[in-house]
Amino acid sequence: MSVMFLGLNRVVIDPEQVRAQSPAAVGGWMAGQFGGEPVQWERAYRTLIADWDSYFADLDFAGDDGVAALWESEIRLMRGLFRLAGLPIPPLSEMSKWAYDMPRFMYHTVRAAYPDVPSALALLSQRGYKIALFADVSSHRISGLLGGIWPGEPVALAGLLGLDVTGRFRHDAAYWQIAALKAGAAPEMCIVIDALAESIDGAQAAGMRAFLLNRANGERLIDLVRRL
Repeated sequence: MSVMFLGLNRVVIDPEQVRAQSPAAVGGWMAGQFGGEPVQWERAYRTLIADWDSYFADLDFAGDDGVAALWESEIRLMRGLFRLAGLPIPPLSEMSKWAYDMPRFMYHTVRAAYPDVPSALALLSQRGYKIALFADVSSHRISGLLGGIWPGEPVALAGLLGLDVTGRFRHDAAYWQIAALKAGAAPEMCIVIDALAESIDGAQAAGMRAFLLNRANGERLIDLVRRL
């Protein structure tokens, strides 16, 4: 079976919609789990994302300890969220567990998929593709950001390829060789669609077919899928 690798950001979900909807989603979920008022958490999250990069500016995700850096960044973000909300920061042992698990749930009301995505996924499924989503975040965060976009159970999901799964931050040829192995497919049976030229170049170097999707120019995933 062929595998279709889809980039999460700017192919499947709109980062601007994620940014717009996340504060309310996170605020409501955090208040339900840890107390406080939703608006308190929402305000804290807005402050956090305004200074997002500073929380992991010193971390090397592309280095040998990239996965450890990923989890450290999640812990820092969670700690910052409690601090900005003005609530007691939990012990590190609890924070570590929550940092792993919470991205699966805290975005559950975010609906950021582009309008054409469900029909594209359905068509890929009808054609017999397994589908894998990839991004340079954790697989837990990918899962959370997917919202409810899957058009029912018939979609064959080959995996959520976060940094914690592949162990590689850069989407070079080595990354795509690992991705193919994780999906259980030979590179020549794989297709990659992404919004970043680096991913396309790396996938082609690994022996895959790859296509650049530029939604800023009005391109749609469903139209590209129909042409395959």
